[in-house]
Amino acid sequence: MFYSNVTSEHNTLYVEAQCPAVQPDVVVISNSGQTVTDFGPVSVGHRVVKSVIVQNISDRAVDVSLLCQ
Repeated sequence: MFYSNVTSEHNTLYVEAQCPAVQPDVVVISNSGQTVTDFGPVSVGHRVVKSVIVQNISDRAVDVSLLCQ
């Protein structure tokens, strides 16, 4: 089998992709836009409080819930 590192217009494939994009209902606007908030190590009996601001950018109501594991 022959492999070549030489590129030319004759062995280049150009592809145009069209993909639908769906805008999310909400966006995180706090924590520098990060979607994950790291609470770091927390000892038993202690707590860490961090705020996260979520903005509804849709034209309908959005339910937001907290999941604790």
